[in-house]
Amino acid sequence: MISALIFVTIFTLVLVAYVLEGFEPVGLSFPEVLAIIFLPLVFNIVPPVHVATFNDVYILAEFSGFLVPLFISLYFIYSGKFPFWKFGIGITVVSAVSYYFSDISGVGVVVYNLLLISAVSAVYSVLVENRGIGALAYSCSTLGVFIGSDLVRILSFSSKSVLTIGGGGLSDAIFISGISSILVALFLMHLFQIKNLKSIEEL
Repeated sequence: MISALIFVTIFTLVLVAYVLEGFEPVGLSFPEVLAIIFLPLVFNIVPPVHVATFNDVYILAEFSGFLVPLFISLYFIYSGKFPFWKFGIGITVVSAVSYYFSDISGVGVVVYNLLLISAVSAVYSVLVENRGIGALAYSCSTLGVFIGSDLVRILSFSSKSVLTIGGGGLSDAIFISGISSILVALFLMHLFQIKNLKSIEEL
């Protein structure tokens, strides 16, 4: 129920953003945006798969909450939408912020201040990139949250426990942070465009 509500909310925000602005300002095509939204929904019915066992921790991966965002991020990285060094710096920053705002609870890893994490990725992408802002923001957010909140905390789990990466599915921090960072970046670009138009009018 919660996943459905979150998905409907995100879809509504994306639809409004597309109608008002489109995603060209952040360098994303409409098919790419549809893939980001609907591929996780399609794979939400697929059960988690076992990917590794580390230090007696049984590690599973959820398709909708992790694997699909992972492959979309890898597509963006290898498609040349942005220089790799920009991604390297961005993912390091987002990973550090994600680690700081996450903790282990009885249900697994919990990420706090998700909007702040998405905003960090979006602001960084807008500042350093011109052509692939949305792709960079999405990749840094999804993989940064994965590394900072899940990967580096594996050693903190007790033996014989189970860690499901992206276990929240459509309500998982990895899925939400990627889309949120694109929306924040689009909002920032809209603000910059308004500011530039006002500057031209003053001239």
